[in-house]
Amino acid sequence: MINIYVYHWALIEYGEKSYVQVVKTTKGEIAAEEAAWNWGRRNLSPDTVRRATVRYLGQSEPLTRH
Repeated sequence: MINIYVYHWALIEYGEKSYVQVVKTTKGEIAAEEAAWNWGRRNLSPDTVRRATVRYLGQSEPLTRH
C-alpha cells in the first residue's frame, strides 16, 4: 500500500520567543495551526497564550511511503 503525506509548519510567537510546530497530516493548514495552539496551551501560561499569535509557514512536497 502506498501512503502519501505532507508535512506542514506553523509558528506560534509569544513575546520575544517562538516555537515551530511540524505536523504530518492530510488536513493541511488548519491542522498545523491547531497543533501550534495545542502546544501553547500545554506549555505556556494562559495569559501568554492569550497574547500569542500563530502563523502558517508552509508545507513540504508530497512524500510517498511504500
